[in-house]
Amino acid sequence: MLRKPLHRFFGLFLLGLIIHLIARRGLEGDTHVMLDNVQGALACVRKGQWSSCSEAGQFGLFQFLPAFLLTAFGLSKSAVMHVLAYLSFSGFFLSLYLMYRGLRTRSRSVAILGIFILLSGYNLWYANSSFSEMGSAFSILALAFVLVLPFSAGKKILLSSLLLFVSALTKETALPFLWVILGLGLWVGKHSKREKGMLLIGATLTSVLAIAAIVAFNYFRFGKPYNLLYLDPAFIVPTLSLQVSLFFGLWFSPSGGVAFFWPSFFLLFPVTFWLIGRNSRNFLNYWKRGAVLTGIAGLLALLSLGFARWWSPFGWAAWGPRLLLPWLPVSAFLLLYNYADEFQAGLAKLSQNAGRFWVAGTFILVASFPQFAILTNRPMIAKVIEGHATVCADIHENIGIYYDCLLAAVWPKRWGILELYRIWPRPELFIISLLYSAFLLLVLQSLRTARKS
Repeated sequence: MLRKPLHRFFGLFLLGLIIHLIARRGLEGDTHVMLDNVQGALACVRKGQWSSCSEAGQFGLFQFLPAFLLTAFGLSKSAVMHVLAYLSFSGFFLSLYLMYRGLRTRSRSVAILGIFILLSGYNLWYANSSFSEMGSAFSILALAFVLVLPFSAGKKILLSSLLLFVSALTKETALPFLWVILGLGLWVGKHSKREKGMLLIGATLTSVLAIAAIVAFNYFRFGKPYNLLYLDPAFIVPTLSLQVSLFFGLWFSPSGGVAFFWPSFFLLFPVTFWLIGRNSRNFLNYWKRGAVLTGIAGLLALLSLGFARWWSPFGWAAWGPRLLLPWLPVSAFLLLYNYADEFQAGLAKLSQNAGRFWVAGTFILVASFPQFAILTNRPMIAKVIEGHATVCADIHENIGIYYDCLLAAVWPKRWGILELYRIWPRPELFIISLLYSAFLLLVLQSLRTARKS
């Protein structure tokens, strides 16, 4: 009985969200700088300078290459920025499609749960941004999708190689972590030994090509095979205590931690851990069943350790842990796909008690509310992170003041995120936030009624 009204509301809401996101594009400062670098690179190419073009900047090829081509074809800086924002927007909705289609092959209720998770996180904000992270998240999710779902061998090898190459261009350090995704995809998906061998050969050749492209680009910019700007010692967090604090901040900071900015994703880990334990006969069986969970947790831990050593681990000024974002949708997808039977059984049991189901769902919805309220209130970002970008000293001027300020932003005395619950003075903010909340309540109701599928 609910399906038709839900589908209508879903369609109307997505139409409204599309209009809203298109009308409110977030054109970021980093994108302005990158497009200035693109102009510098074009000037070098036109002069025939193919090495040590420092004007080309430090950004990776993932956005730089399409921006370079669009600029070379005559598009203005403003037009290119809007194209990059639209690509983020497309990446968000394509991620929704892949999440639902991939999980639907296992369970309808788990597929709806995956949609709910993607629609309740801080990635929603990046659908409206010219930052590259939403596009990166889509390409990495698409790689896992191709690896675990059934495709013909030729198509799977071709698509996975292409997606691995594109994903490797997102960050110069991405390739080792993409191989973890590759390994998990081969573990979770069903492949013959021959197909696994062909996929690994394709991935190896693709990795070599990606490394060659990155090295060539660095040679063009710096006259060296590596990125000189990113190797500046000033950008490495100097002490272990600072690194530990920033590591935990990436997950638990009220100014940008995953637990606060994507609670539905964060809860996947303890819930999966509990579901595996509930269905395991003994300790050895538990660890065999938990291999994928352990692999994903290890991947995110290693990424977090790496970002915690970087002077700006959140990618600030931004919303939430921006640098970690590309790896979160794929992690959710692999967890839900691999443990679909456990999640379906857990959802069925939870749904038997309506009160318990709605208490749990409403708790997650309320915890996620700032992710809806921020959509029409971009200036709140500065308040949430305590004015980090404008108050802190330049790291090259005074490293001590910089890290004191950074820690004050990561662990604030006053939680700026709570300001996003005070929406009633802003009619537009109030209406958008409540409509989005109502929509997600309908998704939860659809999840509850789908438990028998």
